[in-house]
Amino acid sequence: MSTRKTNKQAIKSKIKHDAILAAARDLIYTKGYRETSFTDIADAANLPRGHFYYYFRSKEDILECVVSDRLEVIRGNFQAAENVSTDVVVRLKYYVDDFLHGRETRKIYGCIMGSLAMELAKGDRRLLEQPRRLIDATLDWLEKQFSAGGQSANARTLAIDLLGRIQGACLLASVYGDGDILDKQFADIQRWLDLTLEQKST
Repeated sequence: MSTRKTNKQAIKSKIKHDAILAAARDLIYTKGYRETSFTDIADAANLPRGHFYYYFRSKEDILECVVSDRLEVIRGNFQAAENVSTDVVVRLKYYVDDFLHGRETRKIYGCIMGSLAMELAKGDRRLLEQPRRLIDATLDWLEKQFSAGGQSANARTLAIDLLGRIQGACLLASVYGDGDILDKQFADIQRWLDLTLEQKST
């Protein structure tokens, strides 16, 4: 088999893999992991269901890949925040503001990380390990920022507090279908960041 033909097959294979992954990611976010079937994903990806077993061994394998994909996005957001400024407050505010970019989606479905964690916490808790990868990475980064802002003694607590405020705002916005809740709560979070980090510097 020629190298050119092999490369073409590899490209086609990647396109199909990425199509399945994108469809699974969107469906798991909007329908939930348990309500999403192989048939749903196949239909959304415009591929025969039989293709799944070539790329993914099981539904749990798809979940792991979806979470890994999301983890890369989250890490990219962290890097973007770090590139904006060396000032911790500016970085954290940038991170918080990023949640508002998906305002219209979040007011319906909440945060993908939080909604997936809540769903999987109510069944086979072994699956909860997947969204915990997202939460752990987020808390680690937030803790690092608060430590750099002079709050090393309380950094983990503040990281949990900030993530809890964000997830709570997303949950309430989703329950009421009200983006204004996000706007108000995130403005309050911004003020909380100012007060928390200013108190340490005075």
